[in-house]
Amino acid sequence: MNNQNQESVTNSEASYSSDFNPNNNNNLEEDDEISEQDDSNNPPKTKTYIITIQIHPEEGQAILSIGIRNAPPIIKTIDYQEITSQPAIKDCIRELEEILPKIIETAEKAINTTSNSTQTRQVQQRELPKDYQKAESNKKQLSLF
Repeated sequence: MNNQNQESVTNSEASYSSDFNPNNNNNLEEDDEISEQDDSNNPPKTKTYIITIQIHPEEGQAILSIGIRNAPPIIKTIDYQEITSQPAIKDCIRELEEILPKIIETAEKAINTTSNSTQTRQVQQRELPKDYQKAESNKKQLSLF
């Protein structure tokens, strides 16, 4: 997967904010300004489709949603074999399966580091003098003058 495609997958802001055309990058700022305008009376001026695929291998199905920004998506359930027969999706799944052990290992290390650092914290209690109670009760008494 090249860097441009990887950026659009991992950075949702970049992939949803404007039409992505690797051959024509000179008008990206203008397209971003057009798509960021929030005018509910006018239809969107870009044709950027937002596609989400949730693949559930255990259930043998995939959930596909497609739509445009600020509108409800169209949602379909697709057979697992049908969606994974596409070469681009098959390659992405293979890449994910290759790096998944590293991702899991990194996440487990982060969890262990966090849990270790929170377990070692202890509050040390100060020893108070025996006459502390008496001194405190005098401070709480209300004086009028």
